[in-house]
Amino acid sequence: MASGGAEELLRQTKMREEGPVVRAWTVRGGEKGGREQTALDDGLIILGWEELAEDLSQVTSTDDLSALLRVAYPDDGQRTIHNWAYQLRQFLREMQVGDLVVMPRKYKSVIAIGRVTGEYRYRPEAAPDMRHTRPVMWLTRDVERAAVRGDLRDSMGSFRTVSELGRRNAVTRVQSLVESGID
Repeated sequence: MASGGAEELLRQTKMREEGPVVRAWTVRGGEKGGREQTALDDGLIILGWEELAEDLSQVTSTDDLSALLRVAYPDDGQRTIHNWAYQLRQFLREMQVGDLVVMPRKYKSVIAIGRVTGEYRYRPEAAPDMRHTRPVMWLTRDVERAAVRGDLRDSMGSFRTVSELGRRNAVTRVQSLVESGID
């Protein structure tokens, strides 16, 4: 293990001993960015899966999420269903209050960064593609993508709706983007 990797491991271990570990996540605002403005205006991160029209707060396993997704999306393949179930489990169970969240803007050269402030909420009154949410406090809405070094920017470029930014000191670097606009 390179010394940089060893130092990161020690830092993470120290963080676990001192208190909760903060993680960083990318959450997309829809295939065409359709949920971005509502997310920013309402202080939310929002997932689609509009055919999944039920409260998921009591669903605890990836297998149970897969079963619900198979019913809601019968024409999608098993691999797709499993991928979606994994992302939903991350959103529901792994993401924690205090974690950082990055929302790359679809048609703008900026990213918004927030901090998760609450648990999953299902909003039955919302439009079908805006029901699965978590509250966030947006810390900045306009960090230039060019300010993010390539490796972290590439990680933010995942095709998934929800993905953890877990490598290369991502949490520290996202926090730096909030504080100074510089990676």
